[in-house]
Amino acid sequence: MRKFRNKKRTFIVFVLVILCIVNIYVSRNYIIMMPGIAKDLEGIIDVDRNGVFKDEKGSFLLITVSTRSANLPLLIYSAVNPNTKIYNRTEIMPKNLNKKEYSNLTKEMMEESQMIAKAVALKKMGYNIEIKSQGVKVLKVLNDSSAYKILNEGDIILALDGKEIKDTTHLLEEISKKRAGETVVLKIIREGKEKLVTVKTMEYNQNDGKIGLGLYIKNHNVSTNLPVQIKIDVGDISGPSAGVMFALEIYNQLSNVDLTAGKIIAGTGTLAPDGSVGEVGGIVQKVITAHKNGAEIFFIPVGNYNDAEPVAQKYSITLVPIENFEDAVTYLESIID
Repeated sequence: MRKFRNKKRTFIVFVLVILCIVNIYVSRNYIIMMPGIAKDLEGIIDVDRNGVFKDEKGSFLLITVSTRSANLPLLIYSAVNPNTKIYNRTEIMPKNLNKKEYSNLTKEMMEESQMIAKAVALKKMGYNIEIKSQGVKVLKVLNDSSAYKILNEGDIILALDGKEIKDTTHLLEEISKKRAGETVVLKIIREGKEKLVTVKTMEYNQNDGKIGLGLYIKNHNVSTNLPVQIKIDVGDISGPSAGVMFALEIYNQLSNVDLTAGKIIAGTGTLAPDGSVGEVGGIVQKVITAHKNGAEIFFIPVGNYNDAEPVAQKYSITLVPIENFEDAVTYLESIID
């Protein structure tokens, strides 16, 4: 009997050790993305209207997702829960970026998205706004990038195959026209000197075949003239995906009509200086978050539409695909009684 108990105890210990090892592996290699929170942008953005108060009948919502390192129970739960998505950690956070570096990077993206949103909204209001960017700055070169040891952190990309590159959106557009493995010539500034480097494009996401260079980038020396004081306080929320919603709230606070028309309006999308709207991640979780917070309308980048359409239908949310900020404003103007 004692011998049986010892074997049983040994077996239990063995199983526990295996589970611990698996749990450590899971936590180091997988991230779970879940629906997050929504915030009413009227309480986050304060536009100086010279003392004139404007009461919005509806609301524009900032939508977030929640991400956390996986553990074994959470991984199993997420595998059977359609509201969550399991990502390999490197799909969210490149392996040569630590948590602090990644956090700083997404904070920079948030700050830039706010500046661009202010400028785009004011330009739509008729102000003479100039948004200047002096090329594209390389923040990080991924270890598995085709540009590894060719481009350096801090390099400024000025041109691609002889075409001037004004900002990140322009660079990504030009790269997307290429095939994987195609050679491109970049004109860069490194340590104050211009030079040409040759880099091969790569397929950075095998699931959708997107072409890139394996870089983390940002607009370099973005500057603009803002004649109206606008304050945005998002707390610890970071990343670039709220750009289009920031711009809508700013524009609505400045305009003479209430574009919300009494509705709860959510959305997501990066915003470029020219007003174009870019794709974002976690789109299914963002639509679910919008639904849980009562949203009736959801603005979405055109490239994210197919992924979001089934869940939007399920929750009876009107999904509005947009290519640029103007599309969103035009749609809202069309539904005002």
